[in-house]
Amino acid sequence: MIRALSTIVLLFALSAASAQAQNPISPEESAEAAAVLGVPADRIADLEVRTVPFPALGMRVTVIKAIDRTTGEVLSSVRDLTGSPVDLTAVLSAEKDARARRASR
Repeated sequence: MIRALSTIVLLFALSAASAQAQNPISPEESAEAAAVLGVPADRIADLEVRTVPFPALGMRVTVIKAIDRTTGEVLSSVRDLTGSPVDLTAVLSAEKDARARRASR
């Protein structure tokens, strides 16, 4: 049940953030995303970079997703605004808890 709720919250957050997706992605941003994902820029296809807000926590994360042209593997990374890796499951849980605390006041 919690996993399903987290998935729903994530899908909602990502769909809400779709309007905030960076359009189009510059070659510099593509190279930076490739470096974060750990592959050469020429191997990246279907690159998506989105900023996802978590208002109850007062934070945003950047979700980077692409496909490795060589292997077909889906590559992804979630970073905070300083560029540090973020555990998206933990952020989703903390956002849910923060919303629940606010609602119980």
